[in-house]
Amino acid sequence: LPKFAGIKDVERIMRQELGSTYPVKKVKKATSVIVVRFTTGTVRDQALAALEAKTVIFKGQTLRFNRGHSTTERASKRKAEDELRAEGKSHARSVEDATTPLHAVPYAQQLELKANGIKATLRTLAQRMRREKIHADWLSKEALAAVDGRCCAQEPIVPAPVLTGYRNKCEFTLGLDAEKRPQAG
Repeated sequence: LPKFAGIKDVERIMRQELGSTYPVKKVKKATSVIVVRFTTGTVRDQALAALEAKTVIFKGQTLRFNRGHSTTERASKRKAEDELRAEGKSHARSVEDATTPLHAVPYAQQLELKANGIKATLRTLAQRMRREKIHADWLSKEALAAVDGRCCAQEPIVPAPVLTGYRNKCEFTLGLDAEKRPQAG
């Protein structure tokens, strides 16, 4: 969200795009994150799907919408971490989790995450170029809307033909945690 956008702007966008509004608050001053609270997880997921299906442009910038973690989800995660700590287990994360965070994610989902990361980078690049007043036809509002706010069209990710049996170089940090136990990552 552009830093100059206010809560009233977000409420107006919600009314225009979703036909209703929900409680909105800014996380911190001078941040680009706004939190919208929904009545249920289902309502949240429906609203997010509706917003992701559209290209919403606010004052020349394409807005992005992401699902945050609910208070319940954060509390549940903290409780699980506290229980592990109480049982004497240092971390819920293994070395495998720290060094290869996507090891348990199915390959198709990894490709989707990669595509979404590239999409976000291309959107950010377009926003920065517009902010720097770089004038080019392909940075016009209309051209950006045609490519979902990105600075250029995005080709699909090409899956690897072989998924196992190849070598990859990994570099990671080894050290001690706050309780002087070995930790990777």
